Amino acid sequence: MLDLHCRGQALEPEVMAPAFTIKDFKTGWTPENLEILDKPYETLMQERLKGA
Repeated sequence: MLDLHCRGQALEPEVMAPAFTIKDFKTGWTPENLEILDKPYETLMQERLKGA
């Protein structure tokens, strides 16, 4: 059994990024599984939303 208790407020999403496209995968834009990205969050968000 698992018993969960909410002890705070849920965070609302900042934005909804579009799904990755086949082109994203072919060009290598998508990160690998468990890859560490050495970029600030704001930079990653701007890059991801650029095509939206």
